Amino acid sequence: MRIAVILDKSGTIIRAHRILCNVSNGSCALCDSTLRFAAESGETLVNVRGSIGNILKGNLRRVSLKVSCSPKGWRGNISKKLLDQPGVIESLNKAVGRVVEDCGRGLGVCAGLLVDPEQRVTHAVALGGEIYGDVLEAVTALRAGGDDVFLATGNCRDFSIRCARSLGIPEDFVLYDADPGDKRELVVRLKSYYGSVIMVGNDLNDLVAMGEADLGILVRRSDAPPGKDLEGRAEVDFIMDSLGGICEVVKRIKAPLSRSTGPDTRDACGEGL
Repeated sequence: MRIAVILDKSGTIIRAHRILCNVSNGSCALCDSTLRFAAESGETLVNVRGSIGNILKGNLRRVSLKVSCSPKGWRGNISKKLLDQPGVIESLNKAVGRVVEDCGRGLGVCAGLLVDPEQRVTHAVALGGEIYGDVLEAVTALRAGGDDVFLATGNCRDFSIRCARSLGIPEDFVLYDADPGDKRELVVRLKSYYGSVIMVGNDLNDLVAMGEADLGILVRRSDAPPGKDLEGRAEVDFIMDSLGGICEVVKRIKAPLSRSTGPDTRDACGEGL
């Protein structure tokens, strides 16, 4: 039986470095989770898609916006006139500049916006980071065992593709600029081709896909938001502190074991549900 393992990116396989720049006063600050910031403030997280260079220069002809996560249920594209609001491009420049200054260009930089219910941009967002040390070994082992690994992330195209290439994941197996519904739809499609589909994530936008998958795995990173409020959710079948436990879960599924009995993965994963 072949298994598909879908990996979220930021906070799951990437040690993320996020900067928020307040559009009203130009102040910048680190942010552990833009998703949680947006959820608490009732704002919508919007990805800015296109060349970072063009975006920062205000050359917006080939730039578009897409909702990444919204408490109002918005999906899809949104007007790029948001970028014309006073201070937005300047704030994006500041946020991106801070990320590059703090952690280098590495795998690239993604840009986004936080938008309030009146569609006013409150913050510019920039994201960079590096791959956690346990990821390549886990991905390599899964693929060597005949299983396929996919990326499903709300992050931008260039950052996501570079990450996939460094892990040996084919570009066709990358879903970028994804909102929670997009991730769920990927799970649905893959269930038609694989004996089992596993969704691995660390934050609120992964829950819908986890619930649709045969197994949902929550990853707790010591330097990322622990997601304690997700630990008791029905969508989460296992909790891990490292991606190494996924390989053991896959082996035990192939034993075979069903979701109804579920493998005891406490030794491999640190904690079983």
